[in-house]
Amino acid sequence: MPRPPAFPTKPSPAARLVACVFVLLCALGAVGGGAGQDVTAQTSVLSGSVVDEEERALPGANVVVQNEDGTKGTSTDTDGRFEIGRLAPGPARVTAQFVGYQAAEKTIMLEAGRTHTIRFALEPAVVEIEEVVVTAQTRRQRLSEVPIAVTALTAADLEESRVSSVEDYAALTPNLTFASTGRRSESDITIRGVSNLGGQSNAYGVYVDGLNVTPSSSDIAINPALLDIARIEILRGPQGTHFGRNAIAGAVNITTAKPHHQVAATIEGGVERFGTQQGSAMVNLPLADGLALRTTGFYEQSDGFIDDIGLANNTNSHEAWGLRSKLRYQPLQRLIIDASVSHNTFDQGYRTMVPSAAVNPALESILEALGEPGGVREGQGVFPANNARISTDAAFRSRLSTTTLTGRVAYHFDAFSVIAQSGWIESSSATLGEEDNTARDIITGDVEETLTALSQEVRVQSRRDDAATWLVGATYTDDETQFFINRFFGRDFPLAPFLSAAPPFRFDQTRTRRTTESVGLFGEVERKLWNERLNVLLGLRYTYDDVRSETDGETFALSTNPDNPAFPGAFVERENSGSVSFQDVSPRLALTYRLTESTNVFAAIARGYKAGGFKENQVQGDPTFDEETLWNYELGLKSNGWNRRLRLDASLFYMDWSDLQVNSVDVSTGTPIFETQNAAEASSFGAELEARAIPVNGIEVGGSLGLLDATFDSFPAANVEGAERDLSGGPLPRAPEWTASGFLRYDHSFSERLRGFIRGAVAYTGERYEDIAARAPFRVPGHAVVDLSLGLQTDRARVRVYAENAFANEYFVGIRASSLSLSGLQVSPRPRLFGAELAVTLF
Repeated sequence: MPRPPAFPTKPSPAARLVACVFVLLCALGAVGGGAGQDVTAQTSVLSGSVVDEEERALPGANVVVQNEDGTKGTSTDTDGRFEIGRLAPGPARVTAQFVGYQAAEKTIMLEAGRTHTIRFALEPAVVEIEEVVVTAQTRRQRLSEVPIAVTALTAADLEESRVSSVEDYAALTPNLTFASTGRRSESDITIRGVSNLGGQSNAYGVYVDGLNVTPSSSDIAINPALLDIARIEILRGPQGTHFGRNAIAGAVNITTAKPHHQVAATIEGGVERFGTQQGSAMVNLPLADGLALRTTGFYEQSDGFIDDIGLANNTNSHEAWGLRSKLRYQPLQRLIIDASVSHNTFDQGYRTMVPSAAVNPALESILEALGEPGGVREGQGVFPANNARISTDAAFRSRLSTTTLTGRVAYHFDAFSVIAQSGWIESSSATLGEEDNTARDIITGDVEETLTALSQEVRVQSRRDDAATWLVGATYTDDETQFFINRFFGRDFPLAPFLSAAPPFRFDQTRTRRTTESVGLFGEVERKLWNERLNVLLGLRYTYDDVRSETDGETFALSTNPDNPAFPGAFVERENSGSVSFQDVSPRLALTYRLTESTNVFAAIARGYKAGGFKENQVQGDPTFDEETLWNYELGLKSNGWNRRLRLDASLFYMDWSDLQVNSVDVSTGTPIFETQNAAEASSFGAELEARAIPVNGIEVGGSLGLLDATFDSFPAANVEGAERDLSGGPLPRAPEWTASGFLRYDHSFSERLRGFIRGAVAYTGERYEDIAARAPFRVPGHAVVDLSLGLQTDRARVRVYAENAFANEYFVGIRASSLSLSGLQVSPRPRLFGAELAVTLF
């Protein structure tokens, strides 16, 4: 029987050494081939430099060599030089690239064992100002073709300028002024001197994806959160044909980003002075064939900069959050269905306001009774020495909450499209607590305001860009605003011992309900003439408004005269209601002439209309006030010149009002009563200029300039706190003579992927008044504000640090002339802010 094989034994050390030497000799023989040959003798080396047209080195330029063995690349050093070794002999293609320059390419024959030298002189890339496409006339057009004065801000503009609210884009627009009374829900804008001086409807429209979020003058939805915005268009002058009733001053058209059929996600976060933290996120998902969903959300909280030295410990801290989801479904090539839902909530503490040295003349008698005619002070001081301190005894909180739903269906036939859009909005605003703005228990209150609005629009418009384009449509809107007011006298009210009940003594309880039902019919046709150099546009809108108003409640009519039998006062019952209707036909005519391929001039005439309504005090005279109308005459020029490196928009305008609606306050009865009057005539004329240029690669400059002269031409019987005055020839409120803005941005490429930028901007708003009588206490001084930022960015990330109001200029953007503020007129200051933010594209 054979023996099984034995396990192999371990070789001896000597045997292992012999084996290693044998393997090494075989390897040397194999790679040596012919004795003494060098590897580098079989390959080539490529070296050289990359410079610009002025022989300046371009560090970080990418150089790539492609041949039969594949691709090799490198980047230039600080002197613009490069070297690539171990290249196989033979033909090769060499490419040099640098951001901001045109790529260059050369072909070279590489020889074995040689070092080849090559030099690239790159020429600047052709850089142009972006051609902006707008929907100012409900169809996509190049900005230069639209016969309207429009400031168009793209998503890149909004990101670069850090636009997050109406105050930010107002600073970038000529003859657009922003005013605030310390709360997000109490903001107002003025366009070419036209603002909400009075009446029950807004003088302008703010549209988000086609839905007017400001149908009434309550203003509670005027400042929507600007999140995931694709474009903002600010249209100046009457826009009734396209944007419905009451767009007498103009319209703000906000377009949010639409869902698309690719996965995308971004996150952003930032920190800012005064304990401010903010974050947002966006996710875009394709759900099925033809179906996509885009959802965005944000959260922000801040400690605020207001410091309360009184007992209430009030600050202007805030907390805000919001969410929006948009769904797009395209089951057919010709059919597109869009739906969206959004919600925003903004909780705030005390108003962003501090006392000024002035007092409301309407409160002089009460302040004298308190023994402090100059206003109640408790050591907080007045602006500008004090821009962050208040003194109060009662807590103050406010909340603004807005929910919107929109739906849009569009079907595109060969020659025309049929579009139907519906919208619903519910917005509520509430304040609770401190009203007298002092450290004494004098006046507290709670005010609630709600807005609900339903809108429906159907239009048919041509699709083909033929010699004539047209559209016809109809709208229906139904909006309702309700106010609930309760106010109380406290124990420190000077006449508290004489009141019929112990404090808190309710002296005002009012409920007001206003509704407006409106129907509109509109149409427009545009015709090309003279070899398509001349466009003639004619539009027409018919509007019918049915306005209803109901007011009930009781107000304590105060008397400070002990000899008055009703001393210290008596309750006055108020119960008023009624209905009134208005009709209007507003035409529009515009001529556009193409001077050159890049320059258009236009002339336009348009009529604006704003519905009338009911006076709050209906016991005297006519209980209604009339509609407000104006004619706008305009000449403009739009040009993209200098090889499309310069964009220029300029316009001259004249606006002529009839029956301008103006609010006034009557204090002659002992309690403030608000009333709307019709000023006989008013006018404004001015000029606007916007420019943007790229003088050299890497540098962009731009700015705007607005000149305005807006006056009451005839207002002989103005009610100024119960006294009749002639304000003819006086300036309109909130209408500064000058507005201006400018920016300079410098971009630098460190490599093909990494870029850096520095940006500086300045905005100037001239002196204006918040009062129809242009009285000194209501003067807002002119001010200039400088913002600075710098950052780094790649294709997927951006980091930035910034300073707003970088030089800590002492200014304010509004005056609150409350007839209850006993600490004096309050002003809304803006401190210096600095912060940092990071944005990352995940997909």
